[in-house]
Amino acid sequence: SNHQSSTSGQGINLASDHSLQITGESGVLLSTFGIRHNQTEHESAWVNDAGQRQLKLGTELSETLLDAKQAHLQSTAAMKSANDSLTAFKSSAQIIDETL
Repeated sequence: SNHQSSTSGQGINLASDHSLQITGESGVLLSTFGIRHNQTEHESAWVNDAGQRQLKLGTELSETLLDAKQAHLQSTAAMKSANDSLTAFKSSAQIIDETL
């Protein structure tokens, strides 16, 4: 039967009767990318180019979205500041108009 093992750090730790364990310092990539190789190709078979490219693209997308979020927040702050300035200008213009 499967059971949850004790916490051994950050990440994921899975134990089963079939001795499967997955650990990762800063993440785990699970892929259904099939690798077919013979014994002489064993070393190069562990290189999952498609999975690595997908992981890299995911990381780049995450960074792009973070940049977009920061730009949006800065843009929103700038728009609020401009709106506040416009409101202050309108108030000043009304006071001047009423004075004249």
